Amino acid sequence: MPHPIKLSSPQSVALSLMRHNTAQPRLARAPLPLALAVSTFFPSAALGLDLAQTQRLFDAKKSAAGVSSLPAALPLHFSGWKIGRSFQKLISIEQPISSTVTATMDQMMEEIRQEHPELTEQKLRDAAINGMLQELDPHSFFMDPRASQRWEENINGAGLEGIGVAVEKPDGEYPLVRYAIPGSPGFEAGIRQGDRVIAVSGEDVKNLSLTATVDRIRGPAGTPVQISVLFKNSPDGGPKNINLSRRHVDVPVIYSKIIAPGVGYINFRHFEKSLGAAFEQRLDAMARYGMERLIIDLRDNPGGLLSEVTDIASLFLEKGKLITTFRHKNSSEDHLSSGGRYVSLPFVILVNHGSASASELFSGAMQDHGRAKLIGSQTFGKGISQQDFTDEPEAGYSVHLTTARYYLPSGRSIDSRLHKQGGLTPDIEVNVDEATEAKIAEDRLLRIMKQPPEEAATDADLETALRYFQPSN
Repeated sequence: MPHPIKLSSPQSVALSLMRHNTAQPRLARAPLPLALAVSTFFPSAALGLDLAQTQRLFDAKKSAAGVSSLPAALPLHFSGWKIGRSFQKLISIEQPISSTVTATMDQMMEEIRQEHPELTEQKLRDAAINGMLQELDPHSFFMDPRASQRWEENINGAGLEGIGVAVEKPDGEYPLVRYAIPGSPGFEAGIRQGDRVIAVSGEDVKNLSLTATVDRIRGPAGTPVQISVLFKNSPDGGPKNINLSRRHVDVPVIYSKIIAPGVGYINFRHFEKSLGAAFEQRLDAMARYGMERLIIDLRDNPGGLLSEVTDIASLFLEKGKLITTFRHKNSSEDHLSSGGRYVSLPFVILVNHGSASASELFSGAMQDHGRAKLIGSQTFGKGISQQDFTDEPEAGYSVHLTTARYYLPSGRSIDSRLHKQGGLTPDIEVNVDEATEAKIAEDRLLRIMKQPPEEAATDADLETALRYFQPSN
């Protein structure tokens, strides 16, 4: 069953307590590329074999051996199971996968099961679906019931439980800590920006996806977890095992304040369900206290629901103005402003490399319409959206699948897969080194949690925004 479409960052900063994010046009009919995946059960498998190559290898092995069963080497090349039948349930495709393909997969599955009887059909099926999604892009993935439940909780703004560390996962590297939430178990253990997570409860996480890594770190409050961390400033250079107890970490969804005479400031962690209404309430409250100009802080905001982007964008754009166009394989869909009460309010938007997807869509629309100046550094560059298919291929499971590419009102795409330099270029660029940026993020979290930092870093982005609003501008 399809759910609202989502705009969220890829290897995105994901809290290991934590959340992911999303957006929402209709599901298009689009043929899925058939990719034969290498199973997680066989990490030494040879990559890149397409169906024809795999079939030729299969036939050659049988011919050479003169028997119907294959040597143990072959199963290392393939982990599929009736992929066509399983995936045709998920999305309407124009050219159904042929019976020849499914027969070949069935045949190979039997060979795998002969050599590896410990693998159930369900495990092989899940590995095959995972593999296909990995061939599409970094943003499509498969979730078991446990991960699906947490995903829904995150989208709906449920509380966060875990160790309170935000991580990102560069390809082929150990997860990198973006920041630790003040007062969380991870923060109290000394985990900071630039540290790397090496293992969770003894399991090396280098070859795991970001989703899988976060799922292992997270867990119910009160449960133990051991994290192996390579501290960037470690004197001996080796990882250290830290035993932590997971906790509920309460981070307000939205924060607002009058930070200078007539200047309002608003920050929110992501575009989650019902954010649009809360955002408007905060604007109304600041307007009553004399707000005449506004700073929207979207630094390190990884994305969210398209419905919330359009609700918030509509507050600042006249009715009928284009916010974004979603392009599917054979169709496109415009999303227009419904009009709001702040179409004349001057404002700026703070962005950085952690601003992704829905954050970029909103910021880019405001930039294209000349409604706001962007201040900070180049954004992430994710211009595609996903939709969730729940209870597929069976109850409790779900698939997070890329279904469309989005374009800004000017017609440009910010997707880094299409352009050498993806993302949005700020109107006013501010250079901040990584260490300072991490300290600013930590200070920002402390203020949001009403714990003023003892020694705050100079926030060059924010100071630039305040100078922009001075009378000379």
